[in-house]
Parts: sequence; C-alpha cells; structure tokens
Amino acid sequence: MRTDEKILELEKAVDKLHWHIIRLSEVRREGEDTVILESGNLFYHREGDHLSQGGVGFIVHKSLVNNVVKIESASTRVAYLILRISKRYSQKVIQVYATTSAHPDEEVEEMYEDISRAMNSSKTHYTVLMGDFNAKLGTRENNELKLGKFGVGQRNRSFLMANFYYYLITSLLAISTDLC
Repeated sequence: MRTDEKILELEKAVDKLHWHIIRLSEVRREGEDTVILESGNLFYHREGDHLSQGGVGFIVHKSLVNNVVKIESASTRVAYLILRISKRYSQKVIQVYATTSAHPDEEVEEMYEDISRAMNSSKTHYTVLMGDFNAKLGTRENNELKLGKFGVGQRNRSFLMANFYYYLITSLLAISTDLC
C-alpha cells in the first residue's frame, strides 16, 4: 500500500465483493494518517519500524465511515478502530502485524503488551482481534490445557501466543462471572 495506485488496485479488486473492513499489514507508508479516498472509503495507516517494511492499517467501506468513532494505534504493529453498531453497542477491531521469530523476545513481549493496551483502551461491547501473528501453536504436549488435541506442527516462540490467548480467555471469564 506504499502508493495511491496500490490502494486503487486493492479497491478495484474487492469492488465486486461484499466487504466492510479490510485489515492491512505491511502498509509501508510514512507517518500516520486517516484519509477519505475518492471512492468514499476511509483509509487509515500507521508506518512500520522501517519504511521498507511493516505498518498496519484499515480500509473501511464508505457505508460505515460515519460509524467510525475512533482510530488509533498502540504501536507500529498494533492499531484499532471503534465502530458504533447501534446507539447501545460498539465494536472494537484490532489489527496486529506481529514480529517474526527472528526478533528478540523483548520486542515480542512488547508487541503483546501493545495488544493488551489496545484491548483495554476504550471499552466496547464487542472486540475482534485479527492480524498476522507469525505464530505456530503446534500440538498439545503432555496434559496441557491451553491447547486442544487437534493442533498441527511445531510451536515457535516459547509458547507466547498460546499463553497470551490463555490469559485473555481467563481474564474474560473472570469479568463475565463478576457480572453474574
């Protein structure tokens, strides 16, 4: 998405599809900006760690542009938007472009902290977490409870992804039982 021509090309490619939000990774644009395109769609981007790589963003269909309440980034790898669904309900959509296993553990842990920060900011009724996590959960080992029995392949990164999701799920369960 480095050039305006690439954005037009993407819009043309999805023209015949029924879509609402397109999540973007590897945006490769400078700075952070929100723009209404000629088509009426909203384009948001945040630069990556380097101009030649990284960056996250969204394209929001013109039919939903007026429902966008907020768009922010927690870092160059995590951005989120909040949509008003109705007078009562809102939804947060979080886009992640994770580090690869070649990055130091500190960077990976920082990215998961950025995700947590995005999830905990601006309370909404619904949250969708999506993106390119560059993670392999692998198969269950011994009597682990964090993975189901149908995993595939070998895990990478010291099981950080599974631990993160386990933390999210147990936190959400604790919140929902507090509400009962």
